[in-house]
Amino acid sequence: MKRLLLFLICIICGCVDKHDTSKNVFDILAEGKGSDLKNVVEFYKNTGDSLKLEAAYFLLQNMPGLGSEHVIIASDSGKINYYDYLSTNSRPDTLNLVYESDFVEDVHQISSEYLIENIEKAFTAWENAPWRNEVKFKDFCEYILPYRFGYELLENWRDSVHYQNTWVLDSIKKSESLKTACTLINNDIRSWFTYVNTQSTSDLLLSYSKLHNVKAGSCLGFTGINAFTMRTFGIPVMVDFVPYWADANGGHSWNSIHIQDSLFGLLWETGLSSTHELFPYDEKGELLHSVFRKSGKVYRKTSQIMENSLAEICANRDNIPPLFRNNRVKDVTQRYLPVSDVRIQLHRKFIQNNYAYICVFNNGQWEGIQWSKISATGYTDFKDMGRDIVYLVSVYEQGKYIPASRPFHLTSEGEIVLLKADTTHLANFIVEKRSHDVYISYPDHKIIPGKSYLLYFWQYDDWKLLEKKEALSRSIVFTKIPSKGLYRLRMYGSGGTERIFLYKDSQQVWM
Repeated sequence: MKRLLLFLICIICGCVDKHDTSKNVFDILAEGKGSDLKNVVEFYKNTGDSLKLEAAYFLLQNMPGLGSEHVIIASDSGKINYYDYLSTNSRPDTLNLVYESDFVEDVHQISSEYLIENIEKAFTAWENAPWRNEVKFKDFCEYILPYRFGYELLENWRDSVHYQNTWVLDSIKKSESLKTACTLINNDIRSWFTYVNTQSTSDLLLSYSKLHNVKAGSCLGFTGINAFTMRTFGIPVMVDFVPYWADANGGHSWNSIHIQDSLFGLLWETGLSSTHELFPYDEKGELLHSVFRKSGKVYRKTSQIMENSLAEICANRDNIPPLFRNNRVKDVTQRYLPVSDVRIQLHRKFIQNNYAYICVFNNGQWEGIQWSKISATGYTDFKDMGRDIVYLVSVYEQGKYIPASRPFHLTSEGEIVLLKADTTHLANFIVEKRSHDVYISYPDHKIIPGKSYLLYFWQYDDWKLLEKKEALSRSIVFTKIPSKGLYRLRMYGSGGTERIFLYKDSQQVWM
């Protein structure tokens, strides 16, 4: 057994594939449980059902890297199976409890009977759905056919969903509307599944029965229970996610569905919302108050291995950030946000690197959200980036990001403004908050009299301390500060997760 922490399984809300996927379906059949998986292909060849045979090939071709994580946790009574622990305890913070795990690939554990049963039930759901003609075969393969959500132990979850949601079939027949069916199921789940505000990735380990038993989870758990349920009834539900917010800490995931070429989100916060309601922008291209925050990238989880992903292109996945070792995601930012393409010249010493990463500031550090090849002249091009965001381009070396450009503000109009502090033109700053959250106004974000604060600005490739000052009132005046830069105010002794800001027109402009 190998030791590893759960956060290495997943980054925020995206699965990370662990194993080589450069195999074709014949390699998979050769490596499977003896000749067992070959029976799936032979079964559908004999039935003469070409569409089901194609679906079988789709599952087999994309099986490498998928599997179940068998987790053992440490408790007061010694080692215990994680799934047994969940049967007798409320949902734990597994990031602190995980002790060791063993990953078993599906190609070595799945049976032909299980795969055939999954295919048959998925087709039955698709063919009997009133919206059958609205769902293309490729969407069926991606968003109804898959037999797993994350790294959970395998089970016949479609039977469990049917048994526990018998009312859905009658409701679907009455409505015959995909949108109505989504709303009914989503609202029902919201009535009994408790959202837990955590970045724990343990929900990827939970099967439908475990999620239903626990009845609580993070955004990832909510997308999982929704996906299991809706796919059982022939609804091609997707999982979209923001790996790192651009103006707040953490990330998020949610379900989405295409209805007559319109994209709707299935949210814990508000239920069914259109794309415009998820990220509402005004006529100036500025994000209005919404259930979501600013995002540089929005991705969609796929069942198909994406051949153009960095995980597939790069010879050694250990040399790239964990987020990009995931070869089952695609970029859908343009479906959600106003975007612009970005071209940035790197510092000369990084021209010899192969790849660069455009980063947002999240949870006290720069986090990559998209990658690019570095040209021979040191330019990097990033497509479809969210606007009104501060970015920094970095390279990745020895497990960490190294700044390789100046930070810059991609404005609402799509203009790139380099943030270079002007040490020849000094200004006075009046700051009233040390951080900012677009969702909630935390009291400790405000300046507290008697506390000491540290003002930093970005210089060259790191934060430089400008001044440490004790607050005498609800605001602090800093004098002779380099203008036009990127700034950060930390309370002395804090965890360092405060947000960055610009200073314009005598005000903090949070980023």
